[in-house]
Amino acid sequence: SAEQICKQIVDSCWNSKKEYFQVSNGNYNEFYCRDFGIVTDSLIELGYKDKVVKTLEYAMRQFSKYGKITQVISPKGIPFEFPSYSADALPFLIRSINKAGVKHLIEKYEEFLNYEIVRYYEKVFDERTGLVKKDPRISGMKDYALRLSPCYHNCMLAMLSYELNQTKLANPFKKYNFKKIIKQNFWKETHFIDDL
Repeated sequence: SAEQICKQIVDSCWNSKKEYFQVSNGNYNEFYCRDFGIVTDSLIELGYKDKVVKTLEYAMRQFSKYGKITQVISPKGIPFEFPSYSADALPFLIRSINKAGVKHLIEKYEEFLNYEIVRYYEKVFDERTGLVKKDPRISGMKDYALRLSPCYHNCMLAMLSYELNQTKLANPFKKYNFKKIIKQNFWKETHFIDDL
């Protein structure tokens, strides 16, 4: 049945040796923060919560070992950027941790996560405008596209602030009203523009 086929596909993406969900069982057998973050809710609803938790434990173990949170962890367990520092890796990782309810990871890696939040603030955020910096080297959904503060990146920044408020981690973005900032800068009466 269609349901059996879909379950088989999901099951084939489970890396039982290292205990994490990889993007696919073909060309992309890495862990991606973005891709995993997009499907975290669905995996939990489908009954894979134990494997979601193991995936997050694996990701945090590898990220902390190498001292940085990146978009991708290679099949050899090495974190790397693709193609450069991304606006969505940290937001999706924190969101996935919150959705899975694994507070023990927040507690265990609190110092490391707070360090990464500061790094994100410095690399991505323009505190003067309350927006993502107009730096084309910040990557996102369209990995190789050179974008200047796209709406997507700013939505990821807003999501990060929201998710940080659900934890005891530091939130240097707390004073900013991202709903208002995003609407003022990207809404053009009938649609949202892609970037600035």
